[in-house]
Order: sequence, then C-alpha cells, then structure tokens
Amino acid sequence: PADIRYQTESFGARLFEQGAPRKITDRLVKMAQLDGAIGLAALSSSQKGNVIALTQAFTAIGDALGIGWAQGTAMQMDPNDPWERLLVAGLARDFQAMRLDFLRRRGAKRPVDDAQSWLADNAARVRAFKATVDRAKLGATPTAAMLAQIAGQARVLLGR
Repeated sequence: PADIRYQTESFGARLFEQGAPRKITDRLVKMAQLDGAIGLAALSSSQKGNVIALTQAFTAIGDALGIGWAQGTAMQMDPNDPWERLLVAGLARDFQAMRLDFLRRRGAKRPVDDAQSWLADNAARVRAFKATVDRAKLGATPTAAMLAQIAGQARVLLGR
C-alpha cells in the first residue's frame, strides 16, 4: 500500500542521510516492504491456500484498520530506553501476528472475500477503531504508549 511504501522509503532516506550506504538502505527498504512474507507463506502452506489471496486479505485488513501504518510506525521508532525499545519491537511483531492469527483462525478458502465480509459485518467497530488510528496519525509524534493502546484495541477487535 502507498502509505507503507512511503514509510519504508522515508526510513531508507533517513538512513541514507545519516550516512548509511545506498546499497544497504535499499536492501533494508525491500526487507521492510516484504515484512510478513514468511508468515504468509507459512500460513498458505499450512492451510493449502493461495498465498496471493492471503496476502491481499492481510493487506486489506491492515489498510482498513490502519494496522499497517501502526506496524510501520513501530518499526521506525528508535527509543533511547531499552525497555521501550523492546516494547516497540514487540508491537511491530504483534501488529503482524494479529493479522496472521486472524487469517489462520478464519481459515477461509476465499480469504479476500472473507476479510471483506468480516469488515462489512463489523463496520461500526471498524470505523470506531480506524478513527482512533486516524487520530494517532494526525496527532503529535507517535509514542510507544499510543501504539500499545492501538495494539490492545486491535487485538480485541480482531478476536471477535
């Protein structure tokens, strides 16, 4: 998605501006953009499903809820406190794992249709959650506490 591409490319640009070699920054950007690929491939294999359809469903859920933005934001944070650094790294993994677990639990043969159906069936909750994420996007610099709150709400929403 465009917002994730923007986040990862901005991350690469910042690294380059701080002196990292272009070749390394380009590779790191590609790795960040492929985030989730291993989990999606494993899920596809275990469910004997279509990895492209699972990826599309993974992305659709992330876009609709704003979880992709939250994960990208967590990945780019660089807190000074070691405990906060652990929290942020855990949140980045958690935003990915939530979507993978959601798709695993649903076990749909047509994951994109299933994801769209779930989003429609939970439209009011999805709108309320997305409004929270949008407030975070428009607010001051995101914090670990902000992302932890979003993660907690996302876990509850995706667990329904």
